Amino acid sequence: MSRIARSDVFAALDRAAQNLKAADTNGDGRISRAEAQAKVASLSGTEKQLTDMFYRFADKRDAAAYAKLTRSDVDKTLAYAKKELVSDYDVNNNGLSKDEVAKMSRTGKLAVQLSQELKAARGAVASGTSSFTAQQSAASQQTVRAK
Repeated sequence: MSRIARSDVFAALDRAAQNLKAADTNGDGRISRAEAQAKVASLSGTEKQLTDMFYRFADKRDAAAYAKLTRSDVDKTLAYAKKELVSDYDVNNNGLSKDEVAKMSRTGKLAVQLSQELKAARGAVASGTSSFTAQQSAASQQTVRAK
């Protein structure tokens, strides 16, 4: 496995955060648990897993009873996740190695996995072939679960 650019992993985290912000269906700037769960249910594969895990992570950081996440909460959680769950593992600032990824939390590993899937999908589209399939996504999900 070659090194994985942090910017690619950040893009995967950005996507999960954007999914949560899109869950605010009534436009009040707050994301209820029901809205977040509905958004997660509409996703699939690794993106679904990462968005769900990111929501739980953000919700846990604001553990007050009946609390709703705000867009600001999502932004703060995103900044924290980029630093603590990704950047801190890239100790030599040259991309994430296999060993560095192995030490990451499940959320970090899911972000790495989604970043690789998105990169593969972009490559398939750019080359005119659609080699990225749901079967490949399902197989990679099983890999993360096994770890």
